[in-house]
Amino acid sequence: MTTDYALEIPHGLSFLATHNLTREWPAWMSSPANQWPNVRIVHWSFDIMVGSGMLMLGLTLCAGVYG
Repeated sequence: MTTDYALEIPHGLSFLATHNLTREWPAWMSSPANQWPNVRIVHWSFDIMVGSGMLMLGLTLCAGVYG
């Protein structure tokens, strides 16, 4: 369970979730594996969301330039 080339931010999740650098946040690894989301579906959903946003940004820029 490693991520190659990950950018690690110390206490980043604690700050994001609780707005406090010193507060502990329970690890997701402590939950049973059958309750984890399907990583492949989540990843592809994120890719589709970002691609759709870039397409809309491109259409907006084209409409602004040519419209």
